[in-house]
Amino acid sequence: MPTVILPRRGLLAGIGTAMQCRPSHRGRPRPALLRHAGETCRLTPQAIEGPFYRDPSLERADITEGKPGVKLDLRLQVVEGANCQPLPGARVDVWHGDALGAFSGYPGQTDTHAVSTVGQTFLRGTQFADSAGQVAFNTIYPG
Repeated sequence: MPTVILPRRGLLAGIGTAMQCRPSHRGRPRPALLRHAGETCRLTPQAIEGPFYRDPSLERADITEGKPGVKLDLRLQVVEGANCQPLPGARVDVWHGDALGAFSGYPGQTDTHAVSTVGQTFLRGTQFADSAGQVAFNTIYPG
C-alpha cells in the first residue's frame, strides 16, 4: 500500500474540527466517521514534507511518556476521494512538541539551543488505520 503524506498545515486545519479534549473513550465504540452528518469532505493535496521517521518500536497509541499537559484523545480518520472513502492500513505518524516547544529526538532546541532530546521518543508514535480508516492516540495538549 502506498504511503500518503499530507501537508501539516492542511492536516492541522482538519484536525481542529475533529479534536476533542475530554476523558479517554476507551471501551466505547469509535464513530463510523469523524466528520459530522451533512458536512462535505475537503481533501488535502498530497505533498512531501519532513522530517519523517520510521521506527517500528514506536507503533503505539499512548505517546505521552509522562510529559505534563492536559490529556487529549486525538482521533483521526484517513480518507481518499471525493466520496471520503476510508483508507484502511494507512500509516499515521504523530509527532508534536511539549509545553516547552521541545520535540523528541533532536539536539540544540529552545532559544538557547542548549536542550537535547536525542534518544528520547516522547509525543511521537505511529499507527496503521483500522478498517474504517481511523486511528486514536493518547497524548497531551501541552502548555
